[in-house]
Amino acid sequence: QGAGVEPTTITYDAVLVGVSGANAWETGTRLLREMELGSRANPAATPGNFTYSLLAKMYAARSDWARGAAVLDRMHRRALAPDRVTYSGIILSFARHRMWQRAVEVYEGLGDRADEFTGGAILKAMCLCKKWERVVDYIERWCRSDRKPNQIMFNTALDGVAQHGPPSAVLQLLQLMQTIDVTKSAVTYNTLLNAYAQKRRWQKAEQVIEAMHRARVQPDVYTHNTLMKAYRTAGQHTRALQLLDIMLG
Repeated sequence: QGAGVEPTTITYDAVLVGVSGANAWETGTRLLREMELGSRANPAATPGNFTYSLLAKMYAARSDWARGAAVLDRMHRRALAPDRVTYSGIILSFARHRMWQRAVEVYEGLGDRADEFTGGAILKAMCLCKKWERVVDYIERWCRSDRKPNQIMFNTALDGVAQHGPPSAVLQLLQLMQTIDVTKSAVTYNTLLNAYAQKRRWQKAEQVIEAMHRARVQPDVYTHNTLMKAYRTAGQHTRALQLLDIMLG
């Protein structure tokens, strides 16, 4: 402004993108407040959907559910319709604070506006809160509807269920993938593999490798490294050495 050029919404949003990447939420909050207070004097700098989405994402990263929820109120006061990025950020804010019921309320409140993006967010939220039953419920519900879950959503669900649910639930998800013809890629198997590695279930990890071979999906370097991680965390050093020999040919 000192140079005689007034900043616009695009100007502020560009700064907020950098601030968001640095997770400098206090600066982001100050800039948003500055935009809201100065919008009458400078309408060109009025905060928009993207502005609030950036703040919602920032608050989600720091598990600030209260500020995240307030973003919706601030947008409604300005007659702005929150987009899927904003809603997803708020859903994850609640989840990171283990307030899974509030996350569900936000998602269910979307109704027909819910899509694959916000669906992915509620799956991640339920996984964060270790609510594997709800993860399976959502996938089953979507499989029965016109809005079928995609491979990314299944991978998200498998990651959470493999870590916190029973083997039967994992099998149920894999069967649902087959029922609606969703391809199991190397990413799908690697997601399962990583989940089992984190829980030190090296026998289950080996079963994933066997399933990959049966499905004719080629294991990649990430697959082998993750299996190595499963052996290492479970103290299976002999098997880790055997795997290294296989990798070396």
